[in-house]
Amino acid sequence: LLGALLDSYRLMPAATLPAMGPLAQITAGAVTDAFRLAAQVAAPFLVLGFVYNVGLGLINRAMPHFAVFFIGLPVSILGGFVLMAVTLS
Repeated sequence: LLGALLDSYRLMPAATLPAMGPLAQITAGAVTDAFRLAAQVAAPFLVLGFVYNVGLGLINRAMPHFAVFFIGLPVSILGGFVLMAVTLS
C-alpha cells in the first residue's frame, strides 16, 4: 500500500500541475468514445421510433377522426421495452 502511494507521487509530484496536452487528448478521446457508444446503443430505438411515428402520421392523415396517437403511444412504449429486452443481450 505504501509502495503504491509513493509511486503515485513519482508519477505526479505534489504541488505540480499535470501536463495539460496529454490530459486534454485523453479526455477528448474518452468523450468521443462515450458519444460513439451512446449513439450505437440508441440507434435502434431512434430508427424504430422514427418509422413508427411516420406510420402513425400517415394513419392519422387517412383517418383524422380517429385518435391515432392516443392509441399509438402505449404501443410505442411497449415496442421500446420489447426492443430493449431484445438488444440487452
